[in-house]
Amino acid sequence: MKGFHVVHAACVSPIVDVLTEAGAPVERLLRQCRLDRFRLDDPDAFLPAEYVHRFFEIVARKETGSSLPEAITSRYILANMGGFGTELMALTDLRAVISFACLPEVRQMSYEDASWSVQGERARFVDGFKAPPSLSRAWFGHLTLCLMIDGFKAAAGSDWVPTAVFVDAELPQSIESLLSNETVVKSGAGAVGIAFPTEMLALSMTGFENVENGTGRAPKLEPSAAVRIEAVLDASKDTLLPTLVSVSNLFNMSPRSLQRRLDAEGMTFFQVVDGWRCNRALKAVTDPALKIGEIAENLRYSDTAHFTRAFKRRTGIPPQSFRERQAALA
Repeated sequence: MKGFHVVHAACVSPIVDVLTEAGAPVERLLRQCRLDRFRLDDPDAFLPAEYVHRFFEIVARKETGSSLPEAITSRYILANMGGFGTELMALTDLRAVISFACLPEVRQMSYEDASWSVQGERARFVDGFKAPPSLSRAWFGHLTLCLMIDGFKAAAGSDWVPTAVFVDAELPQSIESLLSNETVVKSGAGAVGIAFPTEMLALSMTGFENVENGTGRAPKLEPSAAVRIEAVLDASKDTLLPTLVSVSNLFNMSPRSLQRRLDAEGMTFFQVVDGWRCNRALKAVTDPALKIGEIAENLRYSDTAHFTRAFKRRTGIPPQSFRERQAALA
């Protein structure tokens, strides 16, 4: 996949959970895709799309036993999609939910292109993916369709089934359980989506009552290169600070292309990383449960003394003194 794209970890976590419960070699699979370098349980984590697609390809080809597709499908509900699902749950009606899901800043994948339209008594909600056809793109499409259907069920009731769906590729058997014999399936649409009566837009989102979201808050996907780099830095478990070359490789682009994007935002790669370190340090130092040495390690400093010098250079005082002053003001 070409371009500078990321995927929220909430899109991957349900599959990891199912594979773990099924006894699949999850750690090996994650290493194969280099996703072992990231915190998949972090509600603020964004992952390089190239790695996520590789993971989907491997799982789809090698690890999907007879019951796994059905189990994975059942996990793709809005309550498992972090803050994205939480925000949808708080909306009043189906129109608001669909409109919100189409906003570019709340995408769970940076290459999505969701839209909705009304044509008289019929309306439709579709989600396309700006990526070449592949098995992983088909999987993403099918799982996105699961989320769409879940949202409609929250408004229309658990027994609701769509009268028509659009799919990018052949519909897997695991998705057919969400439909009925009367559901019209239109394949080869280049997107996934649902056709529905326009009057449904006014339905209240009553089906989300008493549903708990166990995955935490998910950040909105900002368009800037700097924010996406910071999101990857947050999710990374590497002991060394990444370089411009390594980060550009994550996003399947050249270092020059990444730097051009940062130039357009008035930033350099060093400024992004340095700012990330500074902001995270200021927040972490105020947490008395964290030792100064732990903070230094988490921010990839070679030792505590190096971190202390860097912190003092930015704030004028050492981190321990900063912590004590903040505690005195509390």
